[in-house]
Amino acid sequence: MRLAKTADVARSSVGEYLRRFRESGLVWPLSAALSDRDLEACLFPPPLSIPSEQRPLTDWPTVHAEMRRKGVTLMLLWQEYKAAYPDGNHVTGIRSTWLFVVVYP
Repeated sequence: MRLAKTADVARSSVGEYLRRFRESGLVWPLSAALSDRDLEACLFPPPLSIPSEQRPLTDWPTVHAEMRRKGVTLMLLWQEYKAAYPDGNHVTGIRSTWLFVVVYP
C-alpha cells in the first residue's frame, strides 16, 4: 500500500482508518467546514457503554477444545469473539485471563 509507505505507518493502520472512514458515512472530498475535532469524532465515536455483567462470558470449554486444533491461536479465537460480540469484553480486560486459563487449565 503506497499510502502506508508514504505516511510511514503500518499498512494495518491505514486499513483501520479506511474502515473507520467507510463506517462513518463521510464522503470524499471532505467538506472544508468539517473541523479536525468533528472529523475525529466521526472516525472515533465513543464506545457503547455496556455494564460488564451484561457482556457475554467466555465459553472456556470451547476455547480449550479449539486450542487443541491445529492452526488455532488465541488471537484467532479473540478475533472470532470480537466479531461475534463487538460490545463484549475488551482485550485489556481479559487477555491475561484468557492466557492464564488456556495455558494453565
